[in-house]
Amino acid sequence: MWCPRGLVYTKFLADKYPGVVMPVHIHNDDPMTISEYDVPMSASVSGYPSGHIDRKYLDIDPDDFEGAIIELKERIVPVELRTIVQWDPTHRIANITGIGRLTIPTRANGLRLACIITEDNVRGTDPGYDQINAYSGGSAGAMGGYEFLPNPVPADQMAYNFVARALLGGFEGIENSVPDILEADEEFQIEFNYTVSDKVDETNLHAIIIVLDEETGEILNGDRVGFTLTTAIPELIPTWCSLFPNPTTDVLNLNVDYKTDAKVTMKIYTPMGQWVRDLGNLDLTNGNQTTHIRVADLSSGNYILELRNNNSVTALPFTKM
Repeated sequence: MWCPRGLVYTKFLADKYPGVVMPVHIHNDDPMTISEYDVPMSASVSGYPSGHIDRKYLDIDPDDFEGAIIELKERIVPVELRTIVQWDPTHRIANITGIGRLTIPTRANGLRLACIITEDNVRGTDPGYDQINAYSGGSAGAMGGYEFLPNPVPADQMAYNFVARALLGGFEGIENSVPDILEADEEFQIEFNYTVSDKVDETNLHAIIIVLDEETGEILNGDRVGFTLTTAIPELIPTWCSLFPNPTTDVLNLNVDYKTDAKVTMKIYTPMGQWVRDLGNLDLTNGNQTTHIRVADLSSGNYILELRNNNSVTALPFTKM
């Protein structure tokens, strides 16, 4: 009956902290329930809408979500993550690749990977989609407009966001999904496949790759991507960079007309998101320049040169003959 507080607060926090807050709503006793998520969550909270913050802080009331988020978002994260979704509209299959990179070396298999699928704008006509509403009438205070809605809110007036639809890899992540020994800056990856019902609008789906501490169960990092917003080859922004000759047999020339003091990394991937080579950093402090990249030893095929500047990514496809 208090779940509208969870709906309102998580939407507010996701908007306030984009790219940091990635809500997952776990349901029970309604048509949106998935037991593999609900069972461990229900056992670790006093009742919904209380939840976890990165599974480090458990049984947190929505009133306290933001304080926990502020505290955790400043911590040192030992693993960087990126998620790539390749959507096959013909077979309605999403190939989801999670790519991790350690910022410190490890000598123990202390990490696990998993993937959460969420859906927005979930609607239904069954009474199970009604929302019990303790805020109706305003006696419990204002709550994002729910005080003006009836109790229960009828299904035809409800649209649920951030709904957990699948937990690929299980609640605790996949054992041995991260190598035992990794050096700093070494990358690793995992792939998942998810088939989407033709009754579901794939534009409402997101994949969240998470990395967990094997011993504590804490979520150390995550990356969230929409099913149709990302492909293996993101759209090229041709106004500030180009590759030539393309195709090539020996050397690629990267011309960049952009000035920044921020670190810009260069990496080569396959179209499936598999890391091939780290080319180091690109110095753009002086603006326009041409960089020569030797690719003679690469196998023939298609590749992607990724330029990453903070959270901005440009991917340049090329062919090695």
